[in-house]
Amino acid sequence: MLIHTGTPAPIDSFALGFDRRAGRLLRPSWIARTAARVRAHTLDRALMRGADLAGSSRLAARAAQLTDEHARQQIADSLDRVLHVPHDRRGRGRVTPSRRAVLTNEPELRELTALLRGSTPIYARGVAMLHALLTDGTGPVYTDPDGALLETRLQEAREAIFQP
Repeated sequence: MLIHTGTPAPIDSFALGFDRRAGRLLRPSWIARTAARVRAHTLDRALMRGADLAGSSRLAARAAQLTDEHARQQIADSLDRVLHVPHDRRGRGRVTPSRRAVLTNEPELRELTALLRGSTPIYARGVAMLHALLTDGTGPVYTDPDGALLETRLQEAREAIFQP
């Protein structure tokens, strides 16, 4: 029988220290993280085109920002707001999503919302695509008359969420 004396075994403290150091080394610097916030739009476009994260600390920092729990929650909340638009008759005088496009794609939008709220690992490229769909007032979320183009864009984003 093993008796725990309260003092960590040398291997435990080594492993703990190694994990901390590895986490710091792999995390982008504060300069890269700040630059990624300032240039988010440009970096998102690069991510959507499939740019290699290994080539840029800014891209890696932006990918980390997009896939962290807080950003996932924010994008899921935005998708929820889009889903409520067809049922909300207010909204006069502001840019609102296309009711027909949202209603046509409601199941897919709900699945993506649940996916973002879950703990499944996802790729930044797909999250960047969703973010762009939500923030581009001239895109299919807002201008698609029948939902066909939005359906295509949502399918592309879903595929990119699961593939590097």
